Amino acid sequence: MKSYSVDLREKIVAAHLEKNISIRKVANIFSVSKSLVQKLVKQQKLNG
Repeated sequence: MKSYSVDLREKIVAAHLEKNISIRKVANIFSVSKSLVQKLVKQQKLNG
């Protein structure tokens, strides 16, 4: 599995939660999988 920087992870989560961009669009914008975006968003919601 590829390792992603903390900065990139934060940008991905912020794009979805703060800018209300769909998970699919966020995945396309950052060239990552949809499942990664879902995982990061879920982690953020659980851990704050």
